[in-house]
Amino acid sequence: MKYYEVIILLVPALIVFVAIFLILKQFLSNQLKMQMLKQKEEHAQNVVQLKLQAYERLMLFCERVSIQGLLLRIQSPNMSRTDLKSALVLAIQQEFEHNLSQQLYVSEKLWRIIKLAKDQLIEIITHISSKVPSSAPSEEFSKQLILFIESQKTNPIETAKSAIKREASLLLQ
Repeated sequence: MKYYEVIILLVPALIVFVAIFLILKQFLSNQLKMQMLKQKEEHAQNVVQLKLQAYERLMLFCERVSIQGLLLRIQSPNMSRTDLKSALVLAIQQEFEHNLSQQLYVSEKLWRIIKLAKDQLIEIITHISSKVPSSAPSEEFSKQLILFIESQKTNPIETAKSAIKREASLLLQ
């Protein structure tokens, strides 16, 4: 009979133990899920911040490599056409290299547009340079550059800026 009494006492205790174990397991599982969800949200917020910073940097890149901006920063009165051409191309390359890491945070399509804009700018500078006599002053070269850019229907920098704005607006929706 003593075994019977022990079993009667152990069965309810075992049931209570299993019930507490299951409740505690469910509670801890829910806590873990909530913590993981919180970490995911924080990660997503950090990614959004990084992407926005990349769009800002690329927009700044576009401003810094625009022909007008470059000429204001680089051209000096006694420069030759060749010197100015070299300085412009070098400045564009350096700005681009300085922003290479931004490709991690933007779409591949946007990065191709940025790279194409850079290449087209260098192509325009080279093209206009070949049409201006090598003996011409840098002022003549810069004037021809500005006239050429203004005469074009599409400006590679404006195209890149529009693409940056479009992609950034998609992120903010």
